[in-house]
Amino acid sequence: MLEPDRDARHQRHEPPSGLTLIDFVGVLRRRMWLILLVLVLTPLVATYVSLQQERLWEATADVLLSRENLAANLTPGAVDPAVYQQPERVAQTQADLARVPTVVERVLASEGVRGTSTEDFLEHSDVEPKSNSDLLRFRVRDGDAALARRLATAYAREYTRYRRQLDTAALAAARQRVEARIAELEE
Repeated sequence: MLEPDRDARHQRHEPPSGLTLIDFVGVLRRRMWLILLVLVLTPLVATYVSLQQERLWEATADVLLSRENLAANLTPGAVDPAVYQQPERVAQTQADLARVPTVVERVLASEGVRGTSTEDFLEHSDVEPKSNSDLLRFRVRDGDAALARRLATAYAREYTRYRRQLDTAALAAARQRVEARIAELEE
């Protein structure tokens, strides 16, 4: 009675209740061409795809974040508000400030870069606070190593100029008000 039932299972292509090592080796032999194809083709496709990708060079420049507040230093008895700010928050604010379009436009203009939009530059660059320090790291990626270095340096330089302009704007406005008041008093 067992024999006809076993033959019926084979005719219906039902697997036997337990596979042996010999059965497993038989499956491997029958599928050998497929296994070899996958083992050879996968690295070849990965190599081809990686060779087709554009090479990108990355350059960095660091900027020291000064915590000195010139306005507070010039005002007798004034308390520097930076004393009460969290250093991580200050550093992140400065990193965000470096990403404003005005800074990027200055970078592109100073290096004479044509055909790159502000958005493209921001996509291929980043600014982040360096951990456990008062440094900002400017990173630029480009297909040309020399241009990546120039852009990273220009990015750090233009941020520094922009930051100095913001810091001195309030002082310049205060100076003009003082000079106008002195002129009024002298009349």
